[in-house]
Amino acid sequence: MTFELQYRIGRRWVVIAVHATRNAARDDAAQRIAFLVADGFKHGDVVRDFRVRGVSQQVAA
Repeated sequence: MTFELQYRIGRRWVVIAVHATRNAARDDAAQRIAFLVADGFKHGDVVRDFRVRGVSQQVAA
């Protein structure tokens, strides 16, 4: 299973990174949020605009 880091743009969720572990994906999200806040991003719901989703890998027959 891989984990996708997704960002919300309007009503759509866009995959911005794929990680092997959930912790790596969550760390990546935390770093991106910290960068946006340090850069002066004022949107209060910036944390809600990121999510981590688990994705099952299909096995080729």
